[in-house]
Amino acid sequence: MYELLAVDLDGTLVRRRGGIAPQDKRAIASLQARGVPVAIATGRLYSGTVAVLEELALQGPQVCVNGAEIVMHPGGAEPIYQGLAAHGSAAVRTALGRHDFAVFTLAQGHVAFDQRGAIFEGYVTGWSHQLERVDRVLDHPCWETPSGPLGVVAIGLTEPIAAATAELRQCQALDVFRFDVSAHVGVSCILLHAAGVSKGTGLQTLVEHHGVTLAQTVVVGDWHNDLSMFAVAGRSFAMAGGPERVVQAATDRLTATAEAGGGVAEAIALVWP
Repeated sequence: MYELLAVDLDGTLVRRRGGIAPQDKRAIASLQARGVPVAIATGRLYSGTVAVLEELALQGPQVCVNGAEIVMHPGGAEPIYQGLAAHGSAAVRTALGRHDFAVFTLAQGHVAFDQRGAIFEGYVTGWSHQLERVDRVLDHPCWETPSGPLGVVAIGLTEPIAAATAELRQCQALDVFRFDVSAHVGVSCILLHAAGVSKGTGLQTLVEHHGVTLAQTVVVGDWHNDLSMFAVAGRSFAMAGGPERVVQAATDRLTATAEAGGGVAEAIALVWP
């Protein structure tokens, strides 16, 4: 009944402390040997995903930047980019320019940031190993490209982040998601993408490529950006310990955690015994 598996990376396949659990690697290899394609659906850029794809010998289209970048692996051929474009880019630069936020642009192949974002540099290396430190990120050339940035992240104090969120939500060209940064009290984050772009829309591209239906798709994730693919997949698995809203949205709750890993293997064993 199920003919495709799509998995999130960070907190799902890649453990919180890094690395992939051996049982997950074995289960994915076994599933591919049975002819079931496996794909990644991640918030990372493709450039930050390649190492995992090579480690697991995955091929075909991969969903990156929460659906804003879809790339054929190996080789990165025929990429599909859905960035903020002119209207969305202008709204973001105007709103974020009013505040002293740490801003990161996820462009084609790299992450750009300036001095304000330097404190989070170690964190963003997970999105891409190609980092570009610039004088002022809101003046980076990626804002002027036809697609604009594929995604933008802004981090700052909770109150001004809330004000910027309210302003940005007035722009219909954007999807805006705000959340608190658990490691820093009183600090919040805005995640911005073009309106209508999500892992769920990326999943549609995967099923069209592999000649299956959404109802034949299994997905595994752990966070809010996985909700869109939970909503459309035939069966969805949430890692244990994730936000309650995410766990409740999945058809199945796993026992494996982001710390230990093993959730992908657990899901595969349940669906493809």
